[in-house]
Amino acid sequence: MGILRADSADPVKNAVLDEYFVDFNEAKALGKMPYRYNLERTLIAGFKKHSNNYLGAIMKLNKTMRNLYVHAYQSFLWNTVVSIRMSEYPRVVRKIIRNR
Repeated sequence: MGILRADSADPVKNAVLDEYFVDFNEAKALGKMPYRYNLERTLIAGFKKHSNNYLGAIMKLNKTMRNLYVHAYQSFLWNTVVSIRMSEYPRVVRKIIRNR
């Protein structure tokens, strides 16, 4: 899952997540995960309660955090479409930019 990735500068968090993705033991991961990583702890607790139900785990996050991920994905889609459009129609895009 993209939200739970071991890409932090904190080696403790990385070690806990690496171990979690090997054995998927939520109780052990929650016991080792530092409390300052509230988002990760909430998701792991959600997986503990809802097993393989990703939506159930994500719904444990507060509404503001869920909206952040939705908006980030919308931005990713927009940027992807614009990049494709610019590569397929560079003259049209340049003309639109010049006429502004």
